[in-house]
Amino acid sequence: MFLGARRLAEAPKSGSSSKLQILTQEKQAYAIPAVPEWKWKGGEMMRSIRQLSGRGVVANDGHIGHVKEFYFDDESWEVRYVVVDVGSWLRHREVILPPVAFAEPEDSDFRVDLTKKQVRESPETNTAKPISRQHQVELHQYFGWPAYWGGYEGYLGAEQVANPISEYRGEGETVLVEKNDQIHKGGNPKDPGTEPVDGVEVDPHLRSSGEVIGYHAHSLDGPVGDVADLIIDTRGWVIRYAAIDGRSHCEGKKTLISVDWIDRIHWKKSEVHVSVQKDDVCRAPEYDPKKPVSREQEEALHDLHGKDKYWVEGEAGSEKK
Repeated sequence: MFLGARRLAEAPKSGSSSKLQILTQEKQAYAIPAVPEWKWKGGEMMRSIRQLSGRGVVANDGHIGHVKEFYFDDESWEVRYVVVDVGSWLRHREVILPPVAFAEPEDSDFRVDLTKKQVRESPETNTAKPISRQHQVELHQYFGWPAYWGGYEGYLGAEQVANPISEYRGEGETVLVEKNDQIHKGGNPKDPGTEPVDGVEVDPHLRSSGEVIGYHAHSLDGPVGDVADLIIDTRGWVIRYAAIDGRSHCEGKKTLISVDWIDRIHWKKSEVHVSVQKDDVCRAPEYDPKKPVSREQEEALHDLHGKDKYWVEGEAGSEKK
């Protein structure tokens, strides 16, 4: 069984607020299932979103579609959902599935502990619009998934301290700030996890990988290229790096920047701003999309920029779960 807390699916189907309360209570009562830790061939733990996109998704009783993109939290950079295109089977439909629904890929396919009937009868998701909290509640209740938004806990059941973290300032802009090495939450001050959009409660930090890839990247002293890809640490479904295509700025060289070094995202201008120097970005080890990111490459990258290493216990920004 990949999913946990099956009794969530038995909660009464009343108003959305009562559903959220039930899910929150149930989440506290049951252990949160751990995110699957994938061990790829050779032991590599880093995979790019472009590498994962297009892979087939197989249910207990057959193929249901392929991976289209990923939804992630722009505070913690945790992957919240995998968008699965099931259009070849269910016409004009996409479904979103959380990491806890997945097992380690077999060959090139992902496996989920679901049946085709469960997917067919699940609440429909319109990925062209912001995903409402009510729709998330309905999905998590239907499938029996734990709610990640209660108490700002991640899938591993512990509060995620991502430093820096976003704070909304101005129209269409996210500023990442530090505050005493603790989470400084932005958004709606009454409920930092949600804010209304056209009268509908949504998670303002839920972002699409397809939205961010292609954004222009700016260092402290000028542009350095475009975001060409995002790199996921499969030990906990956390985005660790953005791959930057230097084009004319770094002689076409592709390099990596840690998402922890991103201090501002301007969503309306499609810009990502990082707290590193342009020359350092261009001098960083070259990123080869055909090869997984190694620990040696990470070491060299962090040493060049003089940044703390997330995998070293006791350093600021130590490893996220």
